[in-house]
Parts: sequence; C-alpha cells; structure tokens
Amino acid sequence: MLVKSIKAVLQSGYQFRQLHEMPAALAMPRKVTLASIARMNFIADRYLPNPVQLLGYNVSYADAAQLRYLYREIFVLGAYIFHSSERYPFIVDCGSNIGISILFFKRLYPGAKIIGFEPDQDTFAILQRNIEQNGLSDVTVHNCALTDYDGTIAFYQSGQTKSSLMMSTLPERASGTRTEVPARRLSNFLTTDVDLLKMDIEGAETSVLPELAAANTLRRVRQLHLEYHHHIQRDVDDLSVTLQLLEQHGFGYQLQGTSPGWGAGRTNQYIAIYAYQKAPNGVDDRSTDSRGAREARMPPSGSLSDDRSREDQEAPM
Repeated sequence: MLVKSIKAVLQSGYQFRQLHEMPAALAMPRKVTLASIARMNFIADRYLPNPVQLLGYNVSYADAAQLRYLYREIFVLGAYIFHSSERYPFIVDCGSNIGISILFFKRLYPGAKIIGFEPDQDTFAILQRNIEQNGLSDVTVHNCALTDYDGTIAFYQSGQTKSSLMMSTLPERASGTRTEVPARRLSNFLTTDVDLLKMDIEGAETSVLPELAAANTLRRVRQLHLEYHHHIQRDVDDLSVTLQLLEQHGFGYQLQGTSPGWGAGRTNQYIAIYAYQKAPNGVDDRSTDSRGAREARMPPSGSLSDDRSREDQEAPM
C-alpha cells in the first residue's frame, strides 16, 4: 500500500508538470488541474464517478483503467499534439473510442471542425454522450469501420474489456465476439484539405491509407498522427510499404516505437508515426512547433503504451 501511495504521488507530480507545459490553449486553472490529477491517481476504480469531471469536461466511460490510460496518453503525454496556422482546423479522428481525443482537439482548437469514426456500437453511444454533455459544436461522428470499400465488414470485440482499445477488423487483434458493422471508405469524407488526420484503427491502416492514395485524397492531408500496428499478423513485415506510400505523397515523418520483447521476433509493437507534408522547397513549415512540443513531452523509452502492452499479453497470438 505504501509503495502504491508513493507511486501515485510521483505520478501526480509528473502529470502536473506535463499538463502545465502544454500550449497556452490547454492551460487550465490550477485547481481544475489538481482535482483531475487527484481523481486519476488516488481514487480506486470502483469509487470513480461516472461521468467524472476531468480537466474541465464531464467524461463518461466504460472502463476506468482504459480512461486512465487515455487521459495519460492524450492529455498528459500529448500524443496527438500538433500545430496549425488555421483558426478553425479540419480534423479527422479515425478510431475515436469514447472521444478523449476529440475532447483534447477541442481544447487545443475550440473552433475546430471534427469528424470522428467509431465502429463499436456501445462505445459509439458513450462517444456521443461525451460530445453532447460537453456541448461540443462542429463535431460529427460516424458509427462505422473504415476500410477500402463500402459495405459491411467483420468486427471483433475484445473479450477482456468494454470499449477496449484492441477491437479490430482483424481477428488476430481481438479474440472476443464477432459482429458485422458498416464499412466505409475514408476518401468519401475527405472532400477538402485536412489539417490533421489522426488514425488509430488497430491494423486497418494498411487498407485505409492505400485507399486514400488510390482516390488521390492522401495529398489533401497536411499532418498525420498514425499508430502503426506492427506484427498483429506475426509473419507480416510491411512497415516499409506504409513509409514508402507517405514518401510518394510528399510526406516527411518522425517515428517512435515501443520495444516489447526486444531481441525476440514476431512481437506486437506500436509505432507512432507523425507525418507532415513538406513545403515546396523541401523544408517543412508546419511541423516545427508540433514536433518540438511532442519531443518535450516524450515519456521514458518504452512507456508510451505500457497499459496496452499488458492487454496485448492477454490476447492470443
């Protein structure tokens, strides 16, 4: 118990420092920040209110552990931070889950226009609730999966956790119930320039990005936050295909990866890719602030996806 208390205090101090190093748009009154940190670190799951007041928002959730993970990754570590010169940037959020990323984007750019996608019906209901109870405007969400065709697709829920971050259209990713969900091509929705495309869709990125390229809409994306899922299918090694696709469409990129089971092959690994369209002279003029801000908030090596790595260990290979 003493060790857990000391760990909670240390985490709280780290989170307070990180949150107050965020851009001015994310700065909140100290009282609000401290209260949120206390709820996330000192209140046991069974006592955590639902919805919970978190950084000025009322947040509904399905699983307290998943909420804590999303809060740390998105708000504390700034996983999706980016810089835009647009006052009203257009953001496309693929893999919205319960909407923590959308809440973050709306705090960063209150005037942003956002469209989001979440295929799981129960999770989508919580996503809608979080949008409505926080009075978010210019946010449209779609209850469908994304792939390279329009129709329906098999969708696999996790047998471990409600609103799991591992739900996927790939059976190798999730071991729970199989359902059929609507499927759409993302290119249908990219009818104008996109200031940020955020994509965390549990392996479906290898279908969605080529579809955008084939439809000649990938070039409309100015910045991309992509979580690439390496070795969901243990014998498939094709990260180079995704990187080459980005290069062919004018992107530069930065990479960050976890290193579970280092020295052993065929291990599931998350690779965060921040990509940006290069300026005509080959020098990026959009990403400097975003990259610098993200590097300043990098967690210690290997810690970015600790919680999800533990969930991976419970999933069958």
